[in-house]
Amino acid sequence: MEQSRERALEIYRTLALEGCLNAQKKLAFIYGVEPEFNDTIELDMQEACKWYLMAAEQGDLDAQYEVGYAYLYGEGLDKSSDKAINWLRRAAEAGHRYSQHLLASTYYYGEYVETDYKEAAKWFRICAKGGDSYSMRHLGLMYYYGFGYDEDNAKAFKWFLKASTCRDPDAEAMYYLGIMYHRGLGVEKDEQKSFEWSSKSAQLDYKEAMVAMGYAYEFGIGVEIDYDKAMEYYKLAHSKGSADGAFNMGNMYYYALGVDQDISKAAQLYLEAAEQGSPRAMIELGILYECGSGVEKSFKEAMKWYKKANDLDYYGAAYHIGTLYFNGDGVKKDYTRALTWFLLESKNPKCAWYLGKIYQSGLANKKDIAEAIHYYTLGADSGDDFCEFELGRIYETEEGFKSPEKSQEYYRRSADHGNRDAVKALMR
Repeated sequence: MEQSRERALEIYRTLALEGCLNAQKKLAFIYGVEPEFNDTIELDMQEACKWYLMAAEQGDLDAQYEVGYAYLYGEGLDKSSDKAINWLRRAAEAGHRYSQHLLASTYYYGEYVETDYKEAAKWFRICAKGGDSYSMRHLGLMYYYGFGYDEDNAKAFKWFLKASTCRDPDAEAMYYLGIMYHRGLGVEKDEQKSFEWSSKSAQLDYKEAMVAMGYAYEFGIGVEIDYDKAMEYYKLAHSKGSADGAFNMGNMYYYALGVDQDISKAAQLYLEAAEQGSPRAMIELGILYECGSGVEKSFKEAMKWYKKANDLDYYGAAYHIGTLYFNGDGVKKDYTRALTWFLLESKNPKCAWYLGKIYQSGLANKKDIAEAIHYYTLGADSGDDFCEFELGRIYETEEGFKSPEKSQEYYRRSADHGNRDAVKALMR
């Protein structure tokens, strides 16, 4: 058997060197992927590419695709995006679907080449005409997120629907249809249809849709609230590596939704999600460490997770870091650093009271009542009773800013929001 295989290789090699296209492709296949010869020769991508190049130069489209792929990823050939694009474009322009598909994805994701949404759209449209649901979905994403086009939810919906109803339906496109029906984007809001599309996507094993199904059952979106089913879907998503699945399971245990409260279990699940890169989980885990709830209290760990979330540009992380510096929890109290962190989220109502207090009291720099009023007002406009109370005090006591009418207004608003100090102020 071994001798017959060696003889076959000799024949293929002779024919290939004489220019036989089929022999060149067969040798490339043998050295690249052929299991039949594995006990005779070792796989050798460089040798495979040598034969693919010969076949490609003869105009074989499959070989041109293989050469382009090899240059793109550096498998058997030295990586060269220019050569990769050249070979892929030759095959794509001759109608080779795999090359068209790879070109589109390469330009869309900016993989080894500069992102070019115009080129990506061109090839996605060609593939979509051939019924490719992956390309239809990506055209939907381009309109949904405004990649290369102006955002257009109606066109995004059209492409997602096409991708979801073609002969090879795309699970991710179905998931986006669920989102669009839920939010009323490009289509009339319909929670029932949102649920139906999320369900179809989940049935095709799309883990994000499993999370969406869990969310629907948890909050009663298009279906009756059912915490058991919510947990079932979150667990299923978690088993497939979904950080959101782990995070939402953590919430179920933290808030005792359909299960006994177990903050330690919640912390464990938040940790899993955080380690997978979920900034929401990082924040929740930081809060647990800061409070010593479900984990051993550690301001150092809290700061670590808050900073990881901030590194991911997660809105709200800077607020938590600022409070640690403001209160001196686990770090030396430092109002200047606190101010720096709070100012990163200066429009965050949660930062408003701290910013107002720093400027009102001159904790980090000169006292500035006007700036204090600015930030307290930001918080008050969001219904923060502490900011409303502080504004009441400023307008009552600060020279140059006194206004009995405004003072009473803010005390009243603060009292209406349950602030006892404001109630006392109104009774004076």
